[in-house]
Amino acid sequence: MHVNIKAPTNSTKYYNRKKTPSLILQGVCDNKLLLRDVYFGEVGSMHDSRVFCRSPLHRELQTNPERLLGKDGHLVGDSAYTLAHYMMTPFRDNGHLLDEQTHYNYIHASIRKSIERTFGLLKGKWRSLKALESTNLLYVQDHVVACCVLHNF
Repeated sequence: MHVNIKAPTNSTKYYNRKKTPSLILQGVCDNKLLLRDVYFGEVGSMHDSRVFCRSPLHRELQTNPERLLGKDGHLVGDSAYTLAHYMMTPFRDNGHLLDEQTHYNYIHASIRKSIERTFGLLKGKWRSLKALESTNLLYVQDHVVACCVLHNF
């Protein structure tokens, strides 16, 4: 999720694909729409998979995925992410998917809707997340993470 900010002067790296300055919030939620992990602060121009690779969650999953996910647990990510033993991604639809692959993608997409709903609820509860006017990036980071923590109550 992109959190729009007031851009620091003389820096284009904060501008996302919609040409608005933002910072990226990466979130992991459960089926109850509770945030289980958040990572915030990468610039808006960064790709989702790069944000994930820079996150502490990724480092932990590389070394000890069972500690976070259990023996048979997985994260469910969209096609921006790389398939890994801890990350389930959809099959690329090149027009030649088998019926089983199409069904898998359908189920996969329905599960991924949880994070979209979670982010929708988060922005609904904390309207300030739609656009933060502060240029103090430390304040912005603290504010967004606090909203994420309070979301779970």
